[in-house]
Amino acid sequence: YRSKIETIEDPYYFLKFDKQIKKIKTDFQDTKSATNIDRIKNDLTGVHNTLAENIDLLLSRTGKLEDTLGKTSKLKEDSKKWKDKAKKLEWDMWMKKNMTYMVIGGLVFLF
Repeated sequence: YRSKIETIEDPYYFLKFDKQIKKIKTDFQDTKSATNIDRIKNDLTGVHNTLAENIDLLLSRTGKLEDTLGKTSKLKEDSKKWKDKAKKLEWDMWMKKNMTYMVIGGLVFLF
């Protein structure tokens, strides 16, 4: 609605809401009216329930984030282990492949 409000040039454009605003104002001016108090209590209860639900969702999200963080750190550790094992395996395979050539070359070098 912001764009509509900024482009309104007629100062009396919102007078059509004047009747509704006056009616709501008179409804809430009588502070002893039981319906007004009940309506306010119901609104506050609704707001309270909404806030409680939001807090519960936030707490559950925090728990899920902590679980995800723990899993992430474990995956990081495991990937480092796999990387180290892969390097060792690569070295072992290279040595196994070239060991005969090194032994033959060493014997030729000695004799």
